Amino acid sequence: MEITTKVMQQATWQQILEDVKAGETVKYARTEAEITLKDGTTAVLAVAAVNHYKDKELVFVFKNYLSDKKPMNKDGGNAGGWKKSDLRKWLNKEFVKLLPDDLQEVIQKKKTVQVIDGERYKCKDYLFLPSEMEMFGECEYSEDQEGEKQFPYYADKHNRSRTIGKNGCWEFGWLSSPSASNTTDFCRVGSGGNDNGRDARDSGGVAPAFVIR
Repeated sequence: MEITTKVMQQATWQQILEDVKAGETVKYARTEAEITLKDGTTAVLAVAAVNHYKDKELVFVFKNYLSDKKPMNKDGGNAGGWKKSDLRKWLNKEFVKLLPDDLQEVIQKKKTVQVIDGERYKCKDYLFLPSEMEMFGECEYSEDQEGEKQFPYYADKHNRSRTIGKNGCWEFGWLSSPSASNTTDFCRVGSGGNDNGRDARDSGGVAPAFVIR
């Protein structure tokens, strides 16, 4: 599959991986690529961060939400945080299979650690959601997590406002951070790009991220 970025470069996912391993990551900053999922829908991927968690890596995010809204947890509640959420399981067991095969081959698992009420929850995922800190650069509703920082892509508030699919309506979207003030909510991005919380049973937008390293 050929990828066209904003700077009109073309590369396969394997070529991008080779560039990343060679340390040639900066040239992909602020670029985008369009892919076709196996269900026939298209999606735009944006490079949200370069060398963010480790050296020699790219962090991609879906520019818009997926075509179907999802609850974070069907039965509600935020116990166990991202690790125990239904949405995490769906992304990594079902949705990931819709990604093009050549893209699946280059994605690496990303480690998430959340400390919630003094208890550590650790998991590794091919697909994940940004945290409140990675989206907004601060934590208003969730607990601060060690080492987290904002994705440069989301420093621009316009990039936080997203639609369902490329041409759908503006919608709120889920983040991986559970609320620190109650047992029902997860953090979300409002339709205007603002920070907020929402009951985990509600259906919202899903814009996953992944890492190539």
